[in-house]
Amino acid sequence: MRANEGITFRRFVGYYLRYCRTYNTPMTVMNKKTYLRRYLKHFAGRKLGDIKRIDIERYVQVRRPTASNAIINRELSTLRHLFNYAVALVMAEANPVKGVRFLREQRKPLNLPTAEDIMVLLKWCLAPNPRTGAANDLVLFDLIVIAAMTGLRRGNVVNIEGENIDLTRCLLAVAVSKTGDVQYIPLNDTVLRVLTRRKRPGFIFPNRKGDSHIKDFRRHFAAAKRAVGFTFHFRDLRPYAGTEMLVKGVDVRTVQGLLGHAHLATTERYLIIAKPRCRAAVQLLDFGPPAPSPNLFLPFLYERATGLEPATLSLEGRGTVEEARP
Repeated sequence: MRANEGITFRRFVGYYLRYCRTYNTPMTVMNKKTYLRRYLKHFAGRKLGDIKRIDIERYVQVRRPTASNAIINRELSTLRHLFNYAVALVMAEANPVKGVRFLREQRKPLNLPTAEDIMVLLKWCLAPNPRTGAANDLVLFDLIVIAAMTGLRRGNVVNIEGENIDLTRCLLAVAVSKTGDVQYIPLNDTVLRVLTRRKRPGFIFPNRKGDSHIKDFRRHFAAAKRAVGFTFHFRDLRPYAGTEMLVKGVDVRTVQGLLGHAHLATTERYLIIAKPRCRAAVQLLDFGPPAPSPNLFLPFLYERATGLEPATLSLEGRGTVEEARP
């Protein structure tokens, strides 16, 4: 059967999005629409069957100066899925994304806040506003407490409904958007007090109209960060929760279950930060008590190189670094 190559790319995107609304979550559909919007602009007026591998590689070259590798890979993944659907419907003969090399993604270092950082942020939220006399931001206070003490994603926090809070068993039922499963999150005393105060029918963080939850509070969080001089993001509260549990002795399998990670490797990213044994291991490589060797003068040379005054270090009866220096 010959593929139907007469359909335009724009028209088939409409078919594809209707297909996605049937089988994917609203968040996934929204992301796909964002990615495909750029393709609609780039392939404007093109027929679906006229798009070849070289066209997609040119698109990647155009996008690289303005987008990260991770974003480009997600756009390619969406386009690959679209053409797989087109091939299944016999609307395209082959998938032109096949063979296109995905870009290498480099993970950024975790920008984790400390417990002291979060306490400073929470104190600012509760501090009286000089103009109104009320607390700076009680809603943001509740959002930070729930995220930092449960490890929930931002979308899960704002989507909490009163019907999903079990105050008797101290549990919170959360729909996992990536898998569609329901996860039950145990609640500590602080989160329980916040949810008890906030519990109501429907969303506990409603918007101004009351017909949905709040959509975006980035400006509120950015204002709080500027006030206290921090640089981490709200999304960093999730790895903070996982790292803190690992530091305090919770086994990695339990942390994986609490955070809802499908793969243990995701949770193990936090181990190098959390394990005190890692710190103890590299401490063994540090130069111990000075001894008659070339390493004897390393502290002195380091301080001279950094512009600091030479330190006076005990050499266990051999004098000082200044005295031992040739």
